[in-house]
Amino acid sequence: MRSDMSEDERESHDEAWGLDFGDFNDILIVNEQKEKPENLIEHPMSKNMKESLIEFVANNPEEVSNQDELGYTFLHRETIAGNQTSVEVLLESGADKHAKTATGKTALDFAKELKWDHLLPLLQ
Repeated sequence: MRSDMSEDERESHDEAWGLDFGDFNDILIVNEQKEKPENLIEHPMSKNMKESLIEFVANNPEEVSNQDELGYTFLHRETIAGNQTSVEVLLESGADKHAKTATGKTALDFAKELKWDHLLPLLQ
């Protein structure tokens, strides 16, 4: 979508969202982890949305523990995405790291399966 926009349109888009989505040609893959945690690549929206997420869960605390029809919580979904910042916010907001999906999986189970080593210490 951003590649079809002019520079001015991208700037307006980013301003409307209150985020810097960066260069659409510079694609960062979260699973290309480095050895040092400070070098981990995280989706920019996870980092940029931190304050909005804090506000959202403060105003909608039920969202932290709600489960969908398959038993997935917000924490499960953010863990699957590898979003460390969002996982930290959700845990600080009281997310249950022991919550299980309908198939019995915790967020930690997903982090292990997906080799999200940077999330393991948070979820153990």
